[in-house]
Amino acid sequence: MTIIYKYEVRLGLTKLTMPLGADLLCVHMQPNHDLFFLWARIDTNEPRVDYTIRSYATGEEIPDDLDEQLVHISTTLTGQYVWHFFEDISPC
Repeated sequence: MTIIYKYEVRLGLTKLTMPLGADLLCVHMQPNHDLFFLWARIDTNEPRVDYTIRSYATGEEIPDDLDEQLVHISTTLTGQYVWHFFEDISPC
C-alpha cells in the first residue's frame, strides 16, 4: 500500500529506516512542534532500508567528499535561518 508518512529529522545528520524506494517529498518545521519533519511517499510492502539525511545552513561549507553524494530534498525557512536538506547516497 502506498501512503505519505512523516519522519522526524534533526539538524545535521539523521539516520532513518524507511521502505526501499521511498520518495522523499519535502522537509518543513511543523507548526506547534518546533521540530523538522520529512514527508515521504512510501510503499508499506517494500523492505525497510537505512537512509541518511543531512542538513546544511545557508553559507555552511559542504565537505568536498560529500558534495557529489547529496541529493536535494527540500529548502525550508525558520525565522532568520534557511536550511537545506539532502539525502546522502554515499555507499555505506
